[in-house]
Amino acid sequence: MKHEAQQHAQEFKEDEFRTEYWAGYFENQQSEYAELFFQALLIGALGAYLFRKERRSCCVLSRRSTRSFGARVVTTKTSTGSTRCDSH
Repeated sequence: MKHEAQQHAQEFKEDEFRTEYWAGYFENQQSEYAELFFQALLIGALGAYLFRKERRSCCVLSRRSTRSFGARVVTTKTSTGSTRCDSH
């Protein structure tokens, strides 16, 4: 930076350089962490959605398979709102 300032016949001011450097650095870090946060949020939401669908499909499959064997499947809602299948 000192060399560039000398080429343009200007005085190098280290305190201004430090201020600009750290402002740009923290702005970049903030955007990187925001991007990582939203990626993790979306991946978590997608995973929760897919596993919920998988549990439902497993419940349907267990109902179908137990019909042929004469067993009874009881579907109950848990306190969290998810569905639980039990065969009796």
